[in-house]
Amino acid sequence: MPGRVRQRLMASRLRSRPFAIGFAALAVGLAGLHGWEGSWFRVDEVTLGLMVLAGLPVLAMYVETFKGGGVELRFRSLGEAQQLAVFLEAVASRSAWTFYEPRPGESHLGQAFRVLVEELRENDPEAFEAMVERFMASEDVNLRYFAAEVIGCFRIKPLRRLLQKGLGDTDPDARWPLWRLNCLWADSRFEEYRPLHRFLMETRDDGNQDWLLDIYRQMPAAGEASAAEFAKQLRLFLERTDLVEGIKGEALRIVTGLEAGAAPAPGAPQVPASRQVVPLVSPKP
Repeated sequence: MPGRVRQRLMASRLRSRPFAIGFAALAVGLAGLHGWEGSWFRVDEVTLGLMVLAGLPVLAMYVETFKGGGVELRFRSLGEAQQLAVFLEAVASRSAWTFYEPRPGESHLGQAFRVLVEELRENDPEAFEAMVERFMASEDVNLRYFAAEVIGCFRIKPLRRLLQKGLGDTDPDARWPLWRLNCLWADSRFEEYRPLHRFLMETRDDGNQDWLLDIYRQMPAAGEASAAEFAKQLRLFLERTDLVEGIKGEALRIVTGLEAGAAPAPGAPQVPASRQVVPLVSPKP
């Protein structure tokens, strides 16, 4: 949890106890469903992340105040939906999280945070929409990224308008920051990925290309895109004569896996470190 945390043990029964127990049970249950494979239990990043999440609400029962974004908040005085929104804002501001198979350097915890987003959306739609709008309006680029991830993942049509904040300047040769590329991905999911395919064919920036190629691995692996259609688009992309060798090799690796019916594993970045599109942690756009 960001900021300085001041802990104070409470002797009396806390109002948040039912929420904490229910939330912990949900996280433990999800960890069990994810990890149990026949006669053995798999422990990986997702399992560990869910177990960590299971303990957070219980910890919140003993936290009087904490600081987030420079503002001290009385966590226990908030309603359950507000507590969840505050927690999501705290974690979303720390990094660029994905709800899908992560890229190299990204964390599997993003897939666990998707569960929390679904919980908030189902139990308090108004608080959920207010949170997403607040995130996209923020100066924090990681919050903008998270808002785009939520809108795109769940294809929330009433909130699609928020994605235009990242799509105003459509110059395909410019280096797009991560949150804008995520807005492009999210918006393209409302149009069968056509804007995504078009931009990949147009952009000459190898950093943009490198980041976008992972989408062609992630979406079919998640069952949210046709492997055959994505392979076809990548074959068209590979006909370009201006691709650098690293990008060409990565695209070929992904398309080969798609055509073989296998989910390609995440590959290493294919552009120099100075040219990569990397998660931004600065609070400025």
